[in-house]
Amino acid sequence: MKMITVANPKGGSGKTTTAVELSAILALRGLNILLIDLDPRQDALISCKIKPEGLSLATDLGEIAAIYDFVFVDTPTAKNVMTEQAISLSDALLIPVDFSVSAIRVAKQFAEEISIPYWVLPTHFRARTRFGKAYLENLTQEFGPKLLSNPIHSSVKFAESAAEGTPLALVETEARGLADYRQLAEIFVNQIAGQIQMRPKDLSLLHPLLSAKPATEKIIPAEEGVDLNEFDEMMKGV
Repeated sequence: MKMITVANPKGGSGKTTTAVELSAILALRGLNILLIDLDPRQDALISCKIKPEGLSLATDLGEIAAIYDFVFVDTPTAKNVMTEQAISLSDALLIPVDFSVSAIRVAKQFAEEISIPYWVLPTHFRARTRFGKAYLENLTQEFGPKLLSNPIHSSVKFAESAAEGTPLALVETEARGLADYRQLAEIFVNQIAGQIQMRPKDLSLLHPLLSAKPATEKIIPAEEGVDLNEFDEMMKGV
């Protein structure tokens, strides 16, 4: 069992969408996935009210290693004890970085504090804006091989499906952003998973964090050379 925390202190980076959709897509591929929601807003749990066949609540973490292929942890915005504890127990970190001026700075500072393997995922990408290419180039410059090559395109369908309590992967086939997450799942299975080494971990340390929250959910079956003021104006109304 390999444990991956999805975290970024910046709000609006796509943490919950990434945790929910990646978990659902991998589960649909036949992997056993546990999704743990540590965010007090419970967005991941709310997004999974309508569950794939075989999905159930899981409250006992003692047998996780024997049951699940991967555990994904959705974390709160801001770096607090929940996020720090989850990272300390994880084998790897996935950092979603949204398409905004401050996102790269926050993500870079966050990544510098991390001692476990991590990857950076561009989210809320808008290819039709003239700063899209410059933004990706800047991300590449900052994170190099840690940057995943497939940005997740922005789509209102993610918010709509979350409001209905259903992962978009269960109901939609055509959304561009969903296709991006399916590509991410391929990269995860074929490239990233093999690079993640399992570390010894005491999962009982998660119990105090989960005791004040709903049960966890089990799922089965920005820029160099760019004027920042101009960038902000360009992003208005996008």
